[in-house]
Amino acid sequence: MLRRPRTSSGKPCLAPSYLAASFPALLLAILSLGGCGRPATPSAAETSSGAKTPVTAESVMATLIDVYHDARFYQDDAVVRLKYRREGQSYEDEAPLSVAWQAPNRLHVPAYQVEVRCDGGQFMARIHDEETRNFDHQIVLREAPEILSVDELWGKDEILSLAFRQGLAGYPIQLDLLRSDTPRATVSVTPT
Repeated sequence: MLRRPRTSSGKPCLAPSYLAASFPALLLAILSLGGCGRPATPSAAETSSGAKTPVTAESVMATLIDVYHDARFYQDDAVVRLKYRREGQSYEDEAPLSVAWQAPNRLHVPAYQVEVRCDGGQFMARIHDEETRNFDHQIVLREAPEILSVDELWGKDEILSLAFRQGLAGYPIQLDLLRSDTPRATVSVTPT
């Protein structure tokens, strides 16, 4: 058992060694008190007129979509992991699904076996695949569009689009949220 050090007057002191030893318990206590006095999920949001409206999954998703869609830059280091069982055996597949984007047309996406880059002047894409020697070392190079759209990413090259669609999670949802005119088609909230 830890004994708390005391000052010469007998009062407890917070010596560095005591703080270090008690840090995990202190952190746990702080985290458990974080929501005291407030409900974990709000039941209503205040509108500009001061009226309260219920917070729904649809309104939270609409806010999320608006935040992504209005962003001027975005970056993550995402990985998609698929765990499954087949014939009693456990399996796990993992692939990069990372996005770095800056409005209006700068992008770097290393996802699955695909790499897409757009530096604002030139759009470049390639597929890394050992069996085909990276599609015989083919690289898509074209002038960068003024504004990078989802159609520019998926609609102009069927092989590139297929490489994304066949990835563990399909097209990177981050790009749909950032650049699609209809991101709700990908992210929908349906009651179960």
